Amino acid sequence: AQFAPSPADGGMRFQAALGDVEPVVAVEDETVQESAQSNSPLADQQLVLAAQPGDGPATVAAPNAEGTIPAQPVQPASDPLSQRPDVASAPQILDGGRPPEAMPSAQVSEQPDMVRVEVRHDGDMARIVFPFSRPTAAAVFRRGNTVTLLFETAVPLDLRSLRSELTDQVRSVTPSRVDRLNMVHLELRGGAMVSAVPSGDRWIVTLGPAVLEPPAPVQVGRGIDPNGGAFAEIVNEGFGSLFEVIDPQVGDSLMVAPMLPPAVGALASQSFVEFELLSSAQGVVLRPKIDTLEVTVEPSRLLISRERGLSLSELGLSLGTFGFSPAERPGYVDLRALIGQGPSSFEERYHSYQTQIAAGDGPVRVERLIEFARFLL
Repeated sequence: AQFAPSPADGGMRFQAALGDVEPVVAVEDETVQESAQSNSPLADQQLVLAAQPGDGPATVAAPNAEGTIPAQPVQPASDPLSQRPDVASAPQILDGGRPPEAMPSAQVSEQPDMVRVEVRHDGDMARIVFPFSRPTAAAVFRRGNTVTLLFETAVPLDLRSLRSELTDQVRSVTPSRVDRLNMVHLELRGGAMVSAVPSGDRWIVTLGPAVLEPPAPVQVGRGIDPNGGAFAEIVNEGFGSLFEVIDPQVGDSLMVAPMLPPAVGALASQSFVEFELLSSAQGVVLRPKIDTLEVTVEPSRLLISRERGLSLSELGLSLGTFGFSPAERPGYVDLRALIGQGPSSFEERYHSYQTQIAAGDGPVRVERLIEFARFLL
């Protein structure tokens, strides 16, 4: 672009924007200049006319009948760089030289981006703190040398502290996350015991030579459905969802139900005909023994059943635990009922079975032979 002499040099000037515009030299007319300077409201300012790209040559307005040039509004020059998508515009600068603050978005999530796990040592104890921002259902249990931690949350876990500060207790840390489930496998170096206690919205998992605070025991009950089939149930508040987990050490499939605080778990493993309830520091962990086992979970109840009912006996229920009915499962042998009181008791029962078999006949003899075989086992 070329510029004509400014008004201070005796003429009017205009600016041509970048583009294929042929600038027109300003008209130098002393009469027009003096008239414009004396009558125009822009007399104390420079009169600048801008030519826009594609509008043809820039021209100067002609004087009116009174011999004055009407004041023309100043049009800002178009910046061709602003039309290019590959050129970013500079941020607006406010008075004081500071950029404007970003307005908060209404779509910002209330959840934190990550839960930063902390490790605290107290002698032989190692406390792993999971500082969640809201109540979170959890399950914690150990099988062999592997401790499994499950948390029902979509927020990822920052586990760098576990790898750097648990090298004496933990051989490896293996995390995995699927949808709203975070799972961590800790392979222990020794025989540390595990416990889990809530503290507000946080979960504190402890590894050490003893269990600091055992969980409240889960209570397994028995019921009969309308079709006459038996089912097992665990009634407790705070159940989360039900997850199927593959044990990395054993390779079998487990059904895990995390639970909200307080700490509730199975103090000892309990084995049944169709399933096994594994010991846990928090939550319920089941190992199915049959493919047709059905497990459903509600906020205050976990139901275990199968299409034709479970094999549960009234005797076991009266003792506070599940027993098994030989009539329902002929192949089952209850070894606890066959425990003797020493060699003399064994010899006495041995000779008693032989006498009964010798005196029996037909189906009675067959049944006594089966009882004798169970005794020998």
